[in-house]
Amino acid sequence: MCIFKNSPRLRCVALSAVALMLAAAPARAQQQPVEIKVGLSGTEVVVSVVDQGPGLTRAECASIFEPFTRGQGAGEGSGLGLAIARGFVELNGGRLWVESVPGRGATFSLALPAVEIDAKVPV
Repeated sequence: MCIFKNSPRLRCVALSAVALMLAAAPARAQQQPVEIKVGLSGTEVVVSVVDQGPGLTRAECASIFEPFTRGQGAGEGSGLGLAIARGFVELNGGRLWVESVPGRGATFSLALPAVEIDAKVPV
């Protein structure tokens, strides 16, 4: 069984990043369904938030993790959440990114190092 490194701090980072990815998903503003996918890719656990909203332009994808960047129609927030999340994720050996095609939705993904554990060990 593979999980994130056994660290309360890393679990907190992962949960916070997923919450921010959900909040940033453009489809949320249109109240469309958002899908969460979890999988293993090599030595990483990957969590993706997939929406079918308006998508993001290439320029938006390039800048969305910059401090004070707020998405289209952003009503709340300072624009710091994704920038801070990416910083914490990277400090813990992970990656946080977005892929999108305008008009076809966006996918925010988080990858963190995984470790093998014995299924009998409490997590």
